[in-house]
Amino acid sequence: MNGDTLEMALEQILDNSKLNDMLAALANVCDAKAEHLASNWQDAVSAKAWTMAATRVREVSQNPKVVAVSI
Repeated sequence: MNGDTLEMALEQILDNSKLNDMLAALANVCDAKAEHLASNWQDAVSAKAWTMAATRVREVSQNPKVVAVSI
């Protein structure tokens, strides 16, 4: 998927949901990727990076300014 296609897909999702919900879902995907890497590939380094990314994205999703945009 190229950048333009990805942006269009994200815009469609965002048109049908709230920004904070979309970011929370992305954080869940990052967590799932971390779990997959740790369980199936024993790649603790990459898993930790994905877990940290999930944490940061989740924090952003809960930021009051992001939540305000989502109302």
